Amino acid sequence: MNNIELELALTDSVRRERSCLAEVLKYLREVDRRKLYLERGYSSLFAYCTGKLGYSEPEAMIRIQAMRLTRAVPEAKKRIEEGTLSLSVAAKIQSAVKEAPEKAKELVKELSGASKREAEKRLAEVFPVAPRREAAKPISQNLVEIRFTVTREEYELIQELMDRKSHSNFERSHAKLFTALAKAELKKLERKQGEDALPHGPGKVNSRHIPVAIKRKIWKRDEGKCQYRSSDGHQCQERHGLQLDHIEPFAKGGPPTEENLRLLCGAHNRARNSS
Repeated sequence: MNNIELELALTDSVRRERSCLAEVLKYLREVDRRKLYLERGYSSLFAYCTGKLGYSEPEAMIRIQAMRLTRAVPEAKKRIEEGTLSLSVAAKIQSAVKEAPEKAKELVKELSGASKREAEKRLAEVFPVAPRREAAKPISQNLVEIRFTVTREEYELIQELMDRKSHSNFERSHAKLFTALAKAELKKLERKQGEDALPHGPGKVNSRHIPVAIKRKIWKRDEGKCQYRSSDGHQCQERHGLQLDHIEPFAKGGPPTEENLRLLCGAHNRARNSS
């Protein structure tokens, strides 16, 4: 293969790669529309992309955001396939226009051909006050970086609390302050749960009330994760937004007992109740 043939082969492969990428976005859009990920045992399209399709978290997020942009602006699909709009820029546009979707079409046209850095600069001009998304990112085995944005009023409240806690937090560490607040809140919740458990016995069959002791047993038994399983045996791994679900519905006489309760994530619980 000479140099000309090599370049021709490479150019053709790139063209086919872009076409395939556009097709992937099309299929993701249909999976999202059908909520197929729920049936397969995943709590979200993101979890499906990382767990079922094997994408890394950044790869999954970029493709999901780009897919949503193509749904809102069909022209974006053509530009991605042509190569004039990169996936990273498409994802940046979609993330930025959540609060102003009417600007999406204009930005797709304007930022086609732009680099990621150029797109970030332009989007910062269009949306100067748009806060960065909250994020919790592991940076080592024992450290996690947490990032979020607060209003000026909220910041002043934090600073006032920092001043009042200066005797125990003289270095004015935000991490130390928030950790102390989290511990205090958890103690308060545990104390309240203990108080709620006292007046109640083992629970009445005709009551929706679930005794705290039973809740704790279920959380321990289910290991703090969703118990939904797909037809091929895959168990949902979601650990956030979990809800107690009656296996035999309460409306049909299902009792609030350990045997009749399980943990489901919000997405699978809603899907079950709507079916």
